[in-house]
Amino acid sequence: MRRTIPLAIALLLTGCTLFSPKKATTQQLENVAKEWCLTMRASQVLCVYPLSEDVQVGDVYLVNTSIANQVKQYTQNGFLPFDMLLTRMQPVNYRAMYANAYATQDQWGNIPHQWQFPANAPTNNWAAAPHAAFPSYTFAVQQGQSLKLAVPVQAVPIGLSLLNTTQAHGAIEIDDASTYGIDQLSVDQQVEAWAACPATRALLARYAPDAGNTHYVRVITRVYLTGKVNVSVTNDAQRGGGLDAGVTSAAQLPSAAPSPGDVATGYSNLVTTLNNTINGGTTIAKPGGSIRIAAVSSRSVSLNETFDRPIVIGYIAYDRAIGPGGALGQARSTLQQMEGTVDPAPQPSPNDVTQSVTFGPDANSMVIRSFVKDAANRTSLQNWLNAQTITLTIPLIINGQDQAPLRQRIVDEFNLGGPCGTAGN
Repeated sequence: MRRTIPLAIALLLTGCTLFSPKKATTQQLENVAKEWCLTMRASQVLCVYPLSEDVQVGDVYLVNTSIANQVKQYTQNGFLPFDMLLTRMQPVNYRAMYANAYATQDQWGNIPHQWQFPANAPTNNWAAAPHAAFPSYTFAVQQGQSLKLAVPVQAVPIGLSLLNTTQAHGAIEIDDASTYGIDQLSVDQQVEAWAACPATRALLARYAPDAGNTHYVRVITRVYLTGKVNVSVTNDAQRGGGLDAGVTSAAQLPSAAPSPGDVATGYSNLVTTLNNTINGGTTIAKPGGSIRIAAVSSRSVSLNETFDRPIVIGYIAYDRAIGPGGALGQARSTLQQMEGTVDPAPQPSPNDVTQSVTFGPDANSMVIRSFVKDAANRTSLQNWLNAQTITLTIPLIINGQDQAPLRQRIVDEFNLGGPCGTAGN
């Protein structure tokens, strides 16, 4: 399946005074970002723009604008900006969800870190993570003057610079893609525990409804990453045009005049020269990533852009409205809200409001209870209790009024992403 995406529009006609050159450039950049994100949206995934490694499952963001304004922004730009990061949780149900597959056994507290930075290994281990696939798609670039590209794949402007053209067509293939996620039930238990902490409730209470404006928390439940993109560009112009794509100067294809019978050697030398030029910075300032030319001719070029560690290109999330006193309402899919297929996440009803208690379980109780649902985790906790000569049963520890300090020790010891942070909350 291929999708045609124009990476930029032609500049306004010469002499048109409706927009200033600065506004025209801004409009081009916004259009490019939107068209790029349409690819993610067609795959039922919200777009991350610009691409970033530092977006993880369990991230909780504050959304400080209405869903109506979010929909308007999403429609215009194709992506949603990330607002304030409130907390980063470490989901505790990976092992049960993946049944110990994908290198999740004995790594319940380290996803995605055991893929990003595996122990005793010089490179990442994302090959062990669940794989994903995206459709390749084509693009077209219209000829213009000093056209600026905002496409987040650096191989595209480099290919255009090598061909010295702004009128071209090509294709981008998102390769080496991975994904991981968590079930909403278990992560929402952690969200509830976090929201029940006194400090968190005080923070959320600042964003209670005001003059009809509702704020939300947005919880990331799945992310999609890519470790490599393959780009091919073909020149459609009869002559080159100016291009400003983050490179210091347009690179002319070096002349290669191999001797008769030595075409293969000459071609190999040409590709080597171009790769040295790109990665050596003598002609083109390397804008990031590891970019290698796979094939080249006078009219086309193919490049592979590889990232040291995969970067996030899309995500799935859900929202919960912040009500009076910092209480959270019911969850709604972020994507479905943006597409208008569900109503915005509602304000909490009286039944949704968690009442403060001064006895029995606290916020950490919910985290530990979810953790020990896995038999192996329960055994690990029991072994730790035995080593500490603690003879209390696990149910008593979870529910006992006077066991709050011990619960916090357990949360810290097992890296459960405990919500409260201090003993006794």
